Amino acid sequence: MKKPSTTQTANRVIDHSRMAKPSKSLHLRLGVLSMALLMLIPLMAEIGFTATAQAAQSQSLKITTTKLPTATVAKYYKAQIELTGGIGPYSFSITEGRLPDGLSMSSSGVVSGIPTSVANGAIVVEATDSTGSTTKGIVTVSIISTGDPAGDPPGPSVTSSVALPLTGAIMTGGITCSPGGSLCVSVGARSTSASSPSQAAWVAYSTDSGATWSLGQLPADAVGLGQVYCLNSDTCIATGEYVSTSNGSYSYGGAIYKTTDGAMTWTQQSIPSGVNFLWGISCPSSSICFAAGGNANGQGVILSSSNGGATFSSDSIPS
Repeated sequence: MKKPSTTQTANRVIDHSRMAKPSKSLHLRLGVLSMALLMLIPLMAEIGFTATAQAAQSQSLKITTTKLPTATVAKYYKAQIELTGGIGPYSFSITEGRLPDGLSMSSSGVVSGIPTSVANGAIVVEATDSTGSTTKGIVTVSIISTGDPAGDPPGPSVTSSVALPLTGAIMTGGITCSPGGSLCVSVGARSTSASSPSQAAWVAYSTDSGATWSLGQLPADAVGLGQVYCLNSDTCIATGEYVSTSNGSYSYGGAIYKTTDGAMTWTQQSIPSGVNFLWGISCPSSSICFAAGGNANGQGVILSSSNGGATFSSDSIPS
């Protein structure tokens, strides 16, 4: 075999070196690509971490409160419905059931108010986070009387009082709150400086869970109110007495007063004659109401209404 010359070998080496050497444009493209990858890696990691965290939080959204602390009749109450997971802020709503009279729930999940009667019940609460994820949970609540030792410790009691612009000796009748607790109403009577009639009725209402109270306007002939019942945040019915004047003499009779503007103004409703006083009122529905009292003969009287308290008729009761 013929041995290649030194010149030929050198030429081959030179040619090989020329082919292996990268061009300047290739170096530039590789450099740009490397810098782009270095910039994208942290961004992709951050996006991936955020998406993973959001997905994990949304999937774990859960209402953890199953039973609210026990509340006490006529004492201010406040409790928070708790949850875990999700991404705030959160909003809450009641999808099934209703809270006992006097209590309401805010959109932030705070249940508050002044319960008006003993009760046990449950509501279905739905929570929604800022991404639109939702979850539901059943929450139970119990209302006990002041002397009932059962249940959890009662909620916080009222530690302050609100003075009403009333004069004379004050006699308090009843107090109630509308379903949901957005309106609370108290009624009663007060002494006056007049010789006859010597007293006048009064009504006060609150639209902020009892923090502040205002006086409602009653007809001038209302001399006393014993009980009140609210059908909703606008309509309430109160029972009591009125006085009529004829030739300088006074006569008294049972009366029913109704408001449809949130207790600001009240009008007397039509009832049968012969009722001496009325002192109790209850409405099992928005249209049916019952009032109880007595006549001049000392006999009991029950009146009923089927039109939401607009008119009342006498019911037959055992003698």
